[in-house]
Amino acid sequence: MQDWGRASLINLDGYLELEGELDKKGRVSWKVEPCYPSGIGAVLKFDFCSDQSYLKALIKEIESILSVFPVLEKP
Repeated sequence: MQDWGRASLINLDGYLELEGELDKKGRVSWKVEPCYPSGIGAVLKFDFCSDQSYLKALIKEIESILSVFPVLEKP
């Protein structure tokens, strides 16, 4: 399967890693890895799929999070 787009969120504190890959048919494959407590705690890894119909709402939610917790510096 050829990837048409990829986005990732890696929390600097190590609590959450999230990656989404969009294929040409509009399917999004997600890989999620939360860890609590950060760096030394239990890690849960899971994958799931969705379609791009969820992206508009997800982008709005991420924008609202970024308005409260802005990116101060790019790694």
